[in-house]
Amino acid sequence: MTQILSKLQNFPLDKKKIIAILAFVAVLVFLDVSFIIKAQIKSIKNVSGKVANLKKKIDTLNNELALMKQVQVERKLKVPPKVKKIISGSDLPALIQDIDALAKKNNVRVTQIKPGWSMGDQKIAVGNFSPVSILLEMNCNYHQFGSFINDLENAQNFIAVEQMEIVPLGNDCFQQKIKLLLRTYVKK
Repeated sequence: MTQILSKLQNFPLDKKKIIAILAFVAVLVFLDVSFIIKAQIKSIKNVSGKVANLKKKIDTLNNELALMKQVQVERKLKVPPKVKKIISGSDLPALIQDIDALAKKNNVRVTQIKPGWSMGDQKIAVGNFSPVSILLEMNCNYHQFGSFINDLENAQNFIAVEQMEIVPLGNDCFQQKIKLLLRTYVKK
């Protein structure tokens, strides 16, 4: 290493060689600034714009999430949970009439209602409540059926869907024949 340094120190440099070296270095610096650094600065500007845009979007998202959480808390405070009513045995005919009224409201044609229909399993009483099954046979389309199920869910009485069977009604692909098994409980 010391030999190389000593040779470089002994290397005669005249003014033309120094000017050529300086010119070469100047050209390299010019090319670097003109092409490489300009491209890097341009890409940095593009990326910084994208970063700023993403920061704005993240801030907006965080604000909307905070607002959504606040609305959820307010809803929980305002809306008490729905308490479903358990009917007594004497109210079963009224419940069946309510189910029929909901079906008519949703243009669901009920062809048969069988209260107390057995599913073939043991009906097990729960505490002071006895289960009662109701079999509905009906004709309607999917939209009407969905609206009917939604109204059953939102009804004040406790009604659960146990089973359903849906088959096309004849050649009409929009009309369905539906067997729906509902379960409710009555007070003993």
